[in-house]
Amino acid sequence: MAKNGVIFVTVYNFGSPRVGNRRFADVYNAKVKDSWRVVNHRDIIPTVPRLMGYCHVETPVYLKCGDLTDALAKEILDEDQGDEIGEYTPDVLVSEFMKGETQLVEKLLQTEINLLRSIRDGSALMQHMEDFYYVTLLETVRSRYQLVDDASQE
Repeated sequence: MAKNGVIFVTVYNFGSPRVGNRRFADVYNAKVKDSWRVVNHRDIIPTVPRLMGYCHVETPVYLKCGDLTDALAKEILDEDQGDEIGEYTPDVLVSEFMKGETQLVEKLLQTEINLLRSIRDGSALMQHMEDFYYVTLLETVRSRYQLVDDASQE
């Protein structure tokens, strides 16, 4: 029915790990046009599996608990643009390193250190819990309404 346009598929997923390779993600994105992948800022689950060629599907929505006003004003935080490095395969990393791309290797090491720190302090798994997603979504909606109210009063 979806092939014939009789029904349309909409997907909302929360905290999903990478589920397939680049080809899978491309086919999924072509077939499921209305797909939303909601990710909490420091949730570790969306960062795995790492460095094995697994990729995310579209469309990411990054949430961050705390001071959302600045984040919403910029629409997306630089540090929350996803973990593209985690989608690389070891051969790509070695190839880039051999070309002298030391910045890539430094970024990879810093990303891995940050992930290990979030596992150690417990925040990585805490932010994967359903109630944390609920609170973060609620805070995001409230912040957006406050921004709209503030704009209409000006």
